[in-house]
Amino acid sequence: MLRCMFYAHTHPAGREHWEPLATHLREVADAASAFGEAFGCGPLAHALGRWHDLGKATFAFQEKVLGAGVDEAAAEGEAQRPRARVDHATAGARYAADQLGPVLGPCLAAAVAGHHGHLPDWQTDAARDRDLEARLDPQRKRIEPHDPGFESPWDDAQAAAVGPIRWPGAEELGGHTTAFLTRMLFSCLVDADRLCTQRFSDPAGHARRPARPDLDAEAMSAALDASMAELLAGRTGDPSPVDAARAGVLAACRAAAKKGAGWFTLEVPTGGGKTLASLRFALDHARHTGQRRIVCALPFTSIIEQTAERYREVFRDLEARRGEPVVLEHHSSLDPGGVSFAAQLATENWAAPLVVTTNVQLFESLFASHGTPCRKLHRLANAILILDEAQAIPPGLMRPVLAALDELVRNFGCTVVLCTATQPAVARREGFAIGIPPERITRIVPEPERLFEAMRRVAVEPAGHLTDEELADRLAREPAALCIVNARRHAAAVLERLRERRPDALHLSAAMCPAHRSDRVAEVKRRLRAGEPCLVISTTVVEAGVDVDFPVVYRALAGFDSVAQAAGRANREGRLSGLGRVVVFETDHAPPPGVKSGVEIARGLLSAHPDPLQPEAIRAYFEEHLWKNPGPGVTPWDTHDVMPCFGGFLPDQRDGTDAHHHNFREAASRFRWIDSATTPVVVPYSEEGRRIVAALTEAEEPRFDLLREAQRHTVAVYHNQRDRLDENAVIRPGFTPEGEEPAFYLLRPEAYDEALGLRDDVLNAPGGLVC
Repeated sequence: MLRCMFYAHTHPAGREHWEPLATHLREVADAASAFGEAFGCGPLAHALGRWHDLGKATFAFQEKVLGAGVDEAAAEGEAQRPRARVDHATAGARYAADQLGPVLGPCLAAAVAGHHGHLPDWQTDAARDRDLEARLDPQRKRIEPHDPGFESPWDDAQAAAVGPIRWPGAEELGGHTTAFLTRMLFSCLVDADRLCTQRFSDPAGHARRPARPDLDAEAMSAALDASMAELLAGRTGDPSPVDAARAGVLAACRAAAKKGAGWFTLEVPTGGGKTLASLRFALDHARHTGQRRIVCALPFTSIIEQTAERYREVFRDLEARRGEPVVLEHHSSLDPGGVSFAAQLATENWAAPLVVTTNVQLFESLFASHGTPCRKLHRLANAILILDEAQAIPPGLMRPVLAALDELVRNFGCTVVLCTATQPAVARREGFAIGIPPERITRIVPEPERLFEAMRRVAVEPAGHLTDEELADRLAREPAALCIVNARRHAAAVLERLRERRPDALHLSAAMCPAHRSDRVAEVKRRLRAGEPCLVISTTVVEAGVDVDFPVVYRALAGFDSVAQAAGRANREGRLSGLGRVVVFETDHAPPPGVKSGVEIARGLLSAHPDPLQPEAIRAYFEEHLWKNPGPGVTPWDTHDVMPCFGGFLPDQRDGTDAHHHNFREAASRFRWIDSATTPVVVPYSEEGRRIVAALTEAEEPRFDLLREAQRHTVAVYHNQRDRLDENAVIRPGFTPEGEEPAFYLLRPEAYDEALGLRDDVLNAPGGLVC
């Protein structure tokens, strides 16, 4: 090929400012290599950077860069026709496959082929010309040869520098190990490419990115010590038995932190101080192991908001001294970027020492195929993952979830801490062969059964079947009580009857926006502190990290793990002279699909286990709910057959696949933590909410400042409910760029109730709201 100057990117200031291709390849290679060094694969990541844009070293791409193909009409001032797309990724993918052989070749080829979009499927039934198998075959897809002067051959010295990768046997995970390695290398490449491109095209924005994304374990430990000392100094009176038990948990965390990286469980009853104790473990552990980041994943956004705020209180002074975020909050919302531009940039690739996120965000990213969610994954290498409420992992996803977590532990230097208020559900046992071998799991609290008994603060009272009238009568006789039911409609029905007897009764559900719920919780806590009458009817939202302390809790029958969560809201601080009460009752209201299985299993166990809080009752529940409930998929505990998307997983997979050929896009489409997607609706709660809705209604362009404010004035509705609300003109879309789906909707004022939130009668759709 005739040599000429090849460019990677243009610049509006003129050709003398364009970026040479050689410069871009070198910079991306260096950045990707630095990311890959965290898991011993710097040379492989460096090679990806050198090869990813080989297809730009062609006349076709350079003609596109130079603006060739402008028709005569455009030259006369008319609109320019769209330029033809030039595939510049396939050349590097083929080069990677040729250089690295049959094992790593397809892996790195997939990463290069997908670096501007998705990791491709190796072979599917549709779009065969875009499958990786077809793109790597010169007879099936023809591309212009690239200039060989940009090639960077793979040699034995580079191969020798790659860290050890422990390949498990096919009977365990099949080809998932190579698929996982591909996704981690893909993450290195995508993040490096986007960072280097931003540095060229937007140097001011790039300069505002966090400069110190890794944790400073010593400084953060000192901040936590100071915060906990201040907390203890503010307490009055003699320590309660609960205080003593929490101190024991903290001591156990500090002792276990001296062990090496691996699997840990922290089994602590609700109210046992897991939030700060697990953070104490993680910081001490990082000081011992040198791990560089803490990622805390929780099941609900409401818990994230509370946990992130607690962490910010601990590290507020440290963040001020650093001048950049220590705590990064990342979850699905209108604007996941948080409250600052620096935090928004950090969210793209988790460039912060302590990340607080949802299970949905973490695990759907671990099985994603698109570059945007995968971009942050390399930050998980040498990280400490704290999974709170680990029992909330859906049984139908248990196999892929454990496969991903064990890859992080085995090959990427991670520690996984499973925090649970019941019992860990991941240890291998008879009938649960996919579990982690018990000898690889360290129990942070050596004898959790004794801790659970020491922290027992309630007695369970079976109440049998109660109609709504009977339940309202019983609740009306309680000076202070919390009643938790499984569905919003049930809560509304009980509240209606209860308010005939007790007009001061309050309501909590996810039909209320976060700001509304926060105001109600604040009022609940005020009444309890003042000793005033306080009755609350709630959905399960109150079990998601809402720290309230009632003398009695009524709980509609649910899975025993949910009953344990409810019990954590009764006599939480152990201040009653006797035990608190947890009244478990049956109801005529059908449970929602998401809890139906747990209710049915619990009903079948109650005769043999009338106290669902006893360890043997919890174990019996998990035996039925998880260990004996593998689901209908081809492979047990993998309802949607995610794992067979990875080559070599099943011995009878079709011809043409092996352990290193994977269908990444198909796996991503099958892995869904929540089956029903939701849409945010901004609601006019309070003067602040009405102001935000009015301003967004008038906006003629994206208002990210308003969207940040709107996070706390948003209710999530399922898509079928959104469609019904839209048809009935109850909502209207916010500003939407042409050709895109609305990212959010705005609610009419009359559809939001000050007591109940988003009115159920205007929804008029089956399934109820997200609870």
